Amino acid sequence: LKEKNQVNFILIISKEKVSVKVPLNNDTYESYRVSCSAPANVHELAVSMLNGFTEIILDFTVDSKNMTSLSRVYGYITFNDKQTYFKNYSAGLDGMHKFSSNESLFMNARGSSYRCNTKTVIQGFEKNQNVTVTSIDIENLRVEPFPDDTAEFNDYSVEKVCAADIAKNSNLIPIIVGTCLAVLVIIVLVAYLIGRRRSRNGYQSV
Repeated sequence: LKEKNQVNFILIISKEKVSVKVPLNNDTYESYRVSCSAPANVHELAVSMLNGFTEIILDFTVDSKNMTSLSRVYGYITFNDKQTYFKNYSAGLDGMHKFSSNESLFMNARGSSYRCNTKTVIQGFEKNQNVTVTSIDIENLRVEPFPDDTAEFNDYSVEKVCAADIAKNSNLIPIIVGTCLAVLVIIVLVAYLIGRRRSRNGYQSV
């Protein structure tokens, strides 16, 4: 997750829908850790923010065909008077509220990275009685689970770009080409008018 990114939590708090955007910057983002102590086919990335009052844990798995994917998203948010993002909650909701989703995302071949700048909406979270996370939005994502452990990590491997980014770039190409053609037509027209004006001035002097 890039530092300029933000995580958008969509919550149902006492039957009221609330959107809370938490930027990942020096004030909110605390640390991340990677755990490989889970089963061999699971890599876990935990992102801690808001002084540890909120944490998102991403579980990546690899299958028998060496295809990796995000298989589980879980963690917790905390309501208290020491943080500034989760506010206006009902009395009695102070404390930690857990969330969990088993939605499968970011399917990719092992040995390559996955990039998606477009907003990804993670859904399928379990319903809780008073506080339910209905979705989490993440942008500017680039991950590479299960890298080669025998070599030092210097940079991401060859990337797979998500379909949403490809579609967005495909839509931009005709616009860019059209703009270039329009500029070219204007340049040719201006050059023609200047040349014609010079020719006319030459005839007048004769």
